[in-house]
Amino acid sequence: MPQLSAHERVLLDTSVISAFVNGEMRPTEAVAFRALLQRQAAGHLTFLASTVSLEEIRAIPLAYRSSHLREYESMANIREVDPTPSDNRENLALLTLLRDENDARLLTQCQRAGVSVFLTLDERTILQKASEVEAACGVKAQSPTQYFSATLRSA
Repeated sequence: MPQLSAHERVLLDTSVISAFVNGEMRPTEAVAFRALLQRQAAGHLTFLASTVSLEEIRAIPLAYRSSHLREYESMANIREVDPTPSDNRENLALLTLLRDENDARLLTQCQRAGVSVFLTLDERTILQKASEVEAACGVKAQSPTQYFSATLRSA
């Protein structure tokens, strides 16, 4: 397998964490995500998570929350993402495009932290608009399969 740069940082959407915990990823996405987890374990990739994801996880019903929190803490290095709340007025184009405040906040945090890839499974509101998202904030929104395929092509 090709090596990724040791500086490759990818922000995880809450949808990825939740689908992984619940075993709800499509098989192709799960295979790609597991391969990315192996790259993270080998030190070639750093998964980041946002405090926005933590807020969303804390809103999950108590019976399901602990498994999400454990996965969040084990997969993500939250110290590298600006923990201050994002102000969506900084990028009104994202908020207008996505219409979901938390999605816009996550992508704004990506942009502010200099992270160029946002890993998501949110097809309906983010992946369908990936080119518009990239034009609005310079961040590539990709599924695990898309990101894994792109890293193979660039190696």
